[in-house]
Amino acid sequence: SRDRVRYFTPERDVEHAGTKVDPDDPLAVLNVQPAAAPSAPVAASPLPFLQGPEGTLAVAAPIQGMVVELRVEVGETVQKGQPVAVLEALKMEHVIATDEAGVVREVALEVGDTIFEGTPIVFVEPAEVEGEYSSGEEIDLDAIRPDVAEVEHFRSLAMDDARVAATQKRHDQGKRTPRENIEDLCDEGSFLEYGALVTATRYRDDTPEQLAERITRTAADAMVMGVGRVNGDLVGRENARCVAMSYDYSVLAGTQGGKNHQKQDRMFGVARQYRLPVVLYTEGGGGRTHGGIRSGGNRSVGSVGGLQTRTWRELGKLSGLVPIVGVNSGYCFAGNVVLLGACDVIIATEDSSLGVGGPAVIEGGGLGVYAPGEVGPVSVQEANGVIDIVVEDEVAATATARHYLSFFQGRAGAWKEHDQRILRHIVPENRRAVYDLRKVVETLADVGSMLELRPKFGLAMLTAFAGVVADPVQRTLGLHERRLNRLLDVFEANLTGESDAGFGARDHYVARLMDLLDWSASIVRLAAAR
Repeated sequence: SRDRVRYFTPERDVEHAGTKVDPDDPLAVLNVQPAAAPSAPVAASPLPFLQGPEGTLAVAAPIQGMVVELRVEVGETVQKGQPVAVLEALKMEHVIATDEAGVVREVALEVGDTIFEGTPIVFVEPAEVEGEYSSGEEIDLDAIRPDVAEVEHFRSLAMDDARVAATQKRHDQGKRTPRENIEDLCDEGSFLEYGALVTATRYRDDTPEQLAERITRTAADAMVMGVGRVNGDLVGRENARCVAMSYDYSVLAGTQGGKNHQKQDRMFGVARQYRLPVVLYTEGGGGRTHGGIRSGGNRSVGSVGGLQTRTWRELGKLSGLVPIVGVNSGYCFAGNVVLLGACDVIIATEDSSLGVGGPAVIEGGGLGVYAPGEVGPVSVQEANGVIDIVVEDEVAATATARHYLSFFQGRAGAWKEHDQRILRHIVPENRRAVYDLRKVVETLADVGSMLELRPKFGLAMLTAFAGVVADPVQRTLGLHERRLNRLLDVFEANLTGESDAGFGARDHYVARLMDLLDWSASIVRLAAAR
């Protein structure tokens, strides 16, 4: 007989996992009453095994879960591997397929049933059915799914091509966008950006159009960052890995917001974990006083001092652990310049202005009205030793950052030596004759490798990095020279600061230090020395 054969009451057919409630009612669980405790203990009896019609095999649940879909009906012919139901467990949907081809004789469950592992879902009578199940869907390997296409669409809105007006404004000012600088810094195709879809503010009820506007106008919350490779052709792929970060002045003047700080914290953590050098472009106006478009006047986005922000100490943790290169072009005030000042080396373009207090702070303090270009210009910050290397523009700044990093990336794959015989003729036989000490250093070093620091500060000393026969140890070499092209050679007050520029890097990363000393006297002009 094909009638159902059971040896127990229908109430014991299926053991449900928990109490059945209306899944569409969020308060239904509050109406569940606990089962009444029995008046006397009752010996537990084993639950019977659910049997289907004679000659059928059960398709059982492989896990505990809730039935959310039944895909077959009684009398339907099924192929081997054909889906018969969908179970939901821990918010994930699991498709249940039959291992037997045949005819469905009974569907034992209903949608909404929560069951234990091993509970029969349907019963199938085995039969010869031609072929195995196939969905019939052809996979186009070149097709992009709609959800992926949507993500790529929003991501594209943060790129330079979509931000036409902002990009053109930067170019009209003779400057580059953050992504242009980073693409120039990193080896071609090696940069992987983190957090491109982050915006200054965002609300749950934003429409797709509002979200698109936020991404375009506050792209990446003014912080473009990621991991790439620098000088891979010189030192190899593994040694070339580097963190590259840049404030975006076209987004709220490159100011610092909440998500902006969180992104930096994340990137500094990556640098610390994997011991990666950091290159940070710092152009920007410091702490942000508002949250961007439609921020609702939220004043909590700013704070006094921002000392509770982790970014300062996260960058500090990298000091002495990895090389930190600061690059600036244009205005850099407040929090931005604090980060720049924490870098091992500061590379700045000729139009840079650096100041912990920007024009607004100066005016608010009653100290007068000053244009941004009047606050900490290069003419001041280079002479006082704040800026290590001054260059013409962002192109030169980026090239200099690559050069600086090369001293800390291991052995170079190729180099060229100067003809060392030239040294015999650079230093004159006449002990009183002056000569160009830079030529001495340049000749000792590999061709094109010398990088001088603070040339207009501490004028009695030359401090430089250089490679010597590209040895992995000697390549990171600090070279110091007393300059004798001045009438008198004395230790000036700022001389020690110039030396510290090279010694500090040596203490952290440099294995060799070369001092070339040639002075006439150290007792002349004692008053000046004091």
